[in-house]
Amino acid sequence: MPGPRLHFDCFSGLAGDMFLGACLDLGLPLELLEDAVARLGLDGVTLERREAERGGIRGVRFRVLVDGVALEGPDPEQTPHHAGARDPGAHRSLADIRHLLASSALDSVVRDRSLGFVSRLAEVEARIHRVPVDQVHFHELGAVDAMVDLVGAAVAWAHFAPESATCGPINVGTGRVRTAHGMLPVPAPATAELLRGLPIYGEGEGELLTPTGAVLLAELVDRGNGDLPRLVLEGVGYGLGKRDPTGRPNAFRLLRGGPVVGEGEIVALECTIDDLPGEGLGYLMERLLESRAIDVFFTAVQMKKNRPGTLV
Repeated sequence: MPGPRLHFDCFSGLAGDMFLGACLDLGLPLELLEDAVARLGLDGVTLERREAERGGIRGVRFRVLVDGVALEGPDPEQTPHHAGARDPGAHRSLADIRHLLASSALDSVVRDRSLGFVSRLAEVEARIHRVPVDQVHFHELGAVDAMVDLVGAAVAWAHFAPESATCGPINVGTGRVRTAHGMLPVPAPATAELLRGLPIYGEGEGELLTPTGAVLLAELVDRGNGDLPRLVLEGVGYGLGKRDPTGRPNAFRLLRGGPVVGEGEIVALECTIDDLPGEGLGYLMERLLESRAIDVFFTAVQMKKNRPGTLV
């Protein structure tokens, strides 16, 4: 049976913690994320799920804590990308993160998808800085909370097992953002590279879409045409960011639904047949219609050596 359809509504950007908050609001058990943290072998790391409100919208705020202290960010409107202040071991190379994932007890599907997130971002960083992929050192992604966000996203994707994922226009924010490489325009270079082929716009103040949020969009979304697809809506989840600015809700919305009855692709299959009596063609039509073909028809055609045949 096909899985649900998911639609990303990034009207106020997206960060990893906001995505997981929306997934929890849609019914993802927190225990699945806690189990993933245990399988990663991250000592002293605990997770928090709490109900909160941003701009009149109620949703779920997801946080990663180390020894009881919340690692706040990266998050919409948060300034530094450089995570060294939060995590002394934040500067990790691609090899470091690959080793962390490979040596974990994570399910292979979750481990491979997590590695896909990391590799995608490493390729982008390498292209921007014109260095080999193996020489890329992550700042934001090296932090514990960012790693939990990406592995948690892989867990959530395996849990929902969506048939497809789409997104509407993505609000990246405006202005400049402070990074480990200095002040850069929004969207930051890595974020901009990851957004190729997706609809974007800029409103509000500050960075609303983080590189972690951008890599989730780049890896998980099948189609981003700016429109909400036709679906039978089954659930809505809101993931909340850290700050609560005035004038707009700092939230991400994830919609889950199923296909509209009668909706789907129509494929036309045809072939030519010679040397088959009419009784055989009649039997063929009956079997095809029983197999849920929408329509079946025959056309007389001329085959090789001028023999009469039938186009089905």
